[in-house]
Amino acid sequence: MDSIPWEGLRPWCRRSGYIGDVAINYDNSMQTDPVYFAMSEEENEWHNTIRKIREAVAEEQAIQEVMLKAGYQGLTHDRPVPTKLEKPFDACRIHGSITVNKVAGNFHVTIGQNIPFNRGHAHISMIGKGVAQNFSHRIDHLSFGVPGTGVINPLDGDSKISNDSNMIYQYFLQVVPTKINTYRTKLNTYQYAVTEQERPIDHSAGSHGITGIFFKYELASLVISIDEYHDPYWQLLIRLCGIIGGVFATSGLFHLCLSSLYEIVCCRLKKPKAPDDGGPVPVHQLPLTPAPSPPGITLPAPQ
Repeated sequence: MDSIPWEGLRPWCRRSGYIGDVAINYDNSMQTDPVYFAMSEEENEWHNTIRKIREAVAEEQAIQEVMLKAGYQGLTHDRPVPTKLEKPFDACRIHGSITVNKVAGNFHVTIGQNIPFNRGHAHISMIGKGVAQNFSHRIDHLSFGVPGTGVINPLDGDSKISNDSNMIYQYFLQVVPTKINTYRTKLNTYQYAVTEQERPIDHSAGSHGITGIFFKYELASLVISIDEYHDPYWQLLIRLCGIIGGVFATSGLFHLCLSSLYEIVCCRLKKPKAPDDGGPVPVHQLPLTPAPSPPGITLPAPQ
């Protein structure tokens, strides 16, 4: 058995008593609060922040570093308290959690109170006839597993707004168990992918169904394990020594090449050339410097 925290779903309705929320175990953990569908400035800023975080996660396509945001861990649970205005409430907020088995199933929000019975339930929707059934909604947070883990989910900050009062919204969720084992986090949680579909109900055109918001989920048989490993420090030292040795070896080779090039250009090209005839050089043409004679000895002058 796993807990599904289901928070922040705000479907549009005339009265909150017309909405029936379904929990498989009917443990009365789901709650409905009357609210205003139009958000205040603080609520709108908070909701936009959630949406931007979700879009950033979807764009980065990261597994662990982006999916887990420690700085945003309590963001979805610190929703601003709406200010009560001098007018009747025009929407309701459904929040809470339900416990489901690890098999495929669904939960939904639709018109009328539910009546549970063996292997199913029914909705009394006669009281909803003649009133608006607009199920435009915003989802503040929807996750599987232990709440408050800081995991960014695909439906956090999602919203569907429509002026049509006969719309059915369907969310198909593929839930994957995930084990995260890092130096900062050890967590068993769930992540999911979602496919959305919405269509108007028009029986005359062959589009049948019941207006409402439907979530169909299916748990994958595989488990994703995210583990974080770090190389030991001695490997870092070995790599640093290798880098330093490579720098010295490269600089020595570079110096040798420059020295050889300098010797070729500056030394060999400036070497004195031999006479053109190739004959011996006369002695009298060589510069001679007379050496001083020893004391008491007089050498004859050269002829």
